[in-house]
Amino acid sequence: CNVVTTYSPDYLQVKPEAESILIQDLKKALRVSATKGPIPPYEGNYIIANTPELLDNVLTRLDTVEQFAFDIETNSLNFVTGKVMCISFSWQKGTAVLIPIRKYHSVEQTYTEYVDRKVRKKKGQEATIKQVPVEKIRLIESYEPYWGERQDEVIARLQALFATDVPKIAQNGKFDCKFLKKDLGITVENF
Repeated sequence: CNVVTTYSPDYLQVKPEAESILIQDLKKALRVSATKGPIPPYEGNYIIANTPELLDNVLTRLDTVEQFAFDIETNSLNFVTGKVMCISFSWQKGTAVLIPIRKYHSVEQTYTEYVDRKVRKKKGQEATIKQVPVEKIRLIESYEPYWGERQDEVIARLQALFATDVPKIAQNGKFDCKFLKKDLGITVENF
């Protein structure tokens, strides 16, 4: 089984600018499906720490490393209103761990919007403006803590991890550090 991840077509209602990425991904999926034989798997150890046991093991391991790289994924580029969705870590080649922070939910809501339409009763008469109902759909988005009742504990452990003197590496660190501070109260030391 080959998997190509991409946006849901429903997401385009919220973010139409993602259409070009979706089209590229669909073209990739078409190429992959035409490939004979299996696609070689990624070499390495890549984990989603999505259970309390995995999370505890990962955070305990991160407490022992000499340095680590980190990256965040957010729901927005605006660090004032955006939310951190997950944080990934790597401390050696071929090893990476993703820690989820929030779950995303969306619900479609149908609503009626009234728009102005030009209406002519008879040919040659001047058009009048009439309000016409148009059914539309919008997504209601919500984010909930991934770890439920343990969320505060997980954030506290991440705050302690980022506060250590262990060197930290990031691709777009200024962006990530602003988000971590504003959204989760995490200060990144020795970056």
